Amino acid sequence: MSPVSFQLFPNPSPSPSRISPNALPGITPEATEMVKKVLKDDYEKHHAFFNDQGFHNHVAHHVLAVWALGAPKDVIQAAYDHDKIIQRQAYKSPGDITRDNFNDHLGDENYYNAYVNYFIGAIKQKDAAAVLEEHVFSSAANFASKGQSGEHPKMLGRFLGSLVHTMIHIGYGVEFNMPGLVAEGLAQAAVHGNRTGGIVPASTFLADPVPSAGLQKPAAPHAFTILSRVLKDENIKINIKPKDNDIEVYTYVLDKWADVILGHVNEWADFDATDAHLVERKVEELQWTNVLIYALPGYSYSQVQGQEKKFNADFFSMHLVTSSLFLPSHIAVLSPHARHLLLRSYFAVSLTWYIARGKPDLHIKAFFDETAAFPIVAASQNGPGKISVLPLGSSTANPNPWFAILEQAIGHADDHLCKLQRTLAHYSALYGSRTAGKADFAETELLGADRLDGTLFVRAAALTAEKLGQDNLPPGYWDRSGFFAESK
Repeated sequence: MSPVSFQLFPNPSPSPSRISPNALPGITPEATEMVKKVLKDDYEKHHAFFNDQGFHNHVAHHVLAVWALGAPKDVIQAAYDHDKIIQRQAYKSPGDITRDNFNDHLGDENYYNAYVNYFIGAIKQKDAAAVLEEHVFSSAANFASKGQSGEHPKMLGRFLGSLVHTMIHIGYGVEFNMPGLVAEGLAQAAVHGNRTGGIVPASTFLADPVPSAGLQKPAAPHAFTILSRVLKDENIKINIKPKDNDIEVYTYVLDKWADVILGHVNEWADFDATDAHLVERKVEELQWTNVLIYALPGYSYSQVQGQEKKFNADFFSMHLVTSSLFLPSHIAVLSPHARHLLLRSYFAVSLTWYIARGKPDLHIKAFFDETAAFPIVAASQNGPGKISVLPLGSSTANPNPWFAILEQAIGHADDHLCKLQRTLAHYSALYGSRTAGKADFAETELLGADRLDGTLFVRAAALTAEKLGQDNLPPGYWDRSGFFAESK
């Protein structure tokens, strides 16, 4: 791409992957121009973190998610007006970042601006996919080089760290062809700490994405089987939760069980990453798995606590769902080697968070017995009116629950909700026709997997909509207590 034609924030375009979501009806020229205006303004005025604890600026996520759901320009502007109040102002870094000093300032948020400029220059010279490959998935970006401190850069660990925010941010850039977001996301990764390095060891970069030829081996186990084995592993046991610091729990799990988690994941990761169909199947496994991790404990834990309790919409598990939406876009632009690295490492991070939230039971049968396959979600309109094929008083007067679910999400103050419901709606469209009892699920080791069908996603979305639709929600909206009462 020539410097003349290069734009940081062009019109959003369709994802490079056929299994990524399409934008919903409602897109207008005015809405698209507003998204571009907001992204440019945010890029020029705000830092990646909105406080000194490293909490992330989500402006880009919010406006792109609601734009893709069909929001008009006024809603996009309102979302930005709401979100920008808490942002920190951008500031110039103490110095420039070059190839020579790239490793010397990793983890220092004061160099965010300099890393953004570095990555913009790199993307102008090559393209976003090549820069992503070189600076996240190469050996040099992880263990084949060092900075002045003597530390390896470990960029893949940074990419998947901080609750996978970098993966999400870059995911939007890749999905919508926004080079500016890819540059911002890579800069975020560079200034992140590296808490995730324990499950992205040097040996990961030596693995061949194509299994060696030889004797015929059995197929790698399904992600459900790996999840079941982790659940049943009595050596992985969370006895206490460090008070008010969820990241400490995550770090504790990494320090104590990284090797065990990797052992489980490496069995799953024994697949040919040059086989596009097989890679898509692995992505599908991870998407189902992460929705289970979010939805099932949230429902069953609330029932244990009493009927007056609403769904436990866990803040941390929710990020596993929203990040999984971007696996197809990432996979579409990466080499087989990088695809393999991403899928294996992402699954390891997902399992680590599952353990760090208390490793709750997954009561599949109860979830499907007790939640609604066709939930009645309050809509803003009074149904289809008199000219209708529907009988008066019919429970199907609101014939598609997704309309009300997505309408609520578009206007909600919390940006995570529109991201989550967009993800679940897409999975419902992609996987909604699946019937229960199919062999690929039923023959896994996960108890109750034979009951899973394509209604999982609307059940999860409706429970979330009910919880976050309450008028008396405390600040923060989401639950952060975890599931430690059920810990194994």
